[in-house]
Amino acid sequence: MEPVQCGGRSTQILPTSVLDRHYILQSVTNYPTKANTTIGITTSKDHTDVLVNLSTGNNNVSTISFDNLTYHAGEIIHDQLDSFQIMWLKCQSEIFRIDIKSSDPIAVFYGQDGGVGRQLLPVSRWGKHFISFPISETADTIQITGNTQLHYYCT
Repeated sequence: MEPVQCGGRSTQILPTSVLDRHYILQSVTNYPTKANTTIGITTSKDHTDVLVNLSTGNNNVSTISFDNLTYHAGEIIHDQLDSFQIMWLKCQSEIFRIDIKSSDPIAVFYGQDGGVGRQLLPVSRWGKHFISFPISETADTIQITGNTQLHYYCT
């Protein structure tokens, strides 16, 4: 079977068996370019209610545009999706925390400048143990998402 050409970007896609109803997108800093961030949410079930809660815990939370409306920190965006319909959210600057909940399992993707290059792992799949290595010879920024106390070792 030949691969299907869909464009110039790629992403890792998680199996539907790991999808769930609760996601958190936090501390996405558009370093170094301050690019626009795009969030895409989809489902395979009809009549899936989606609630997007914009955190009030940080002064850097930007506004988010959805369906030609602008939302601010502390506001909740509500939409109902049918199977394979996409809810597109667009924002600028830094996102501190966005809490996404739904009535049925959903897939959540995010990226910069119109691309959605990363799929979020649902909160139910967050781990407690992580491993990494230096990505470059200059300073690296590693974001760890989890509900756990962090202990780290650098060599």
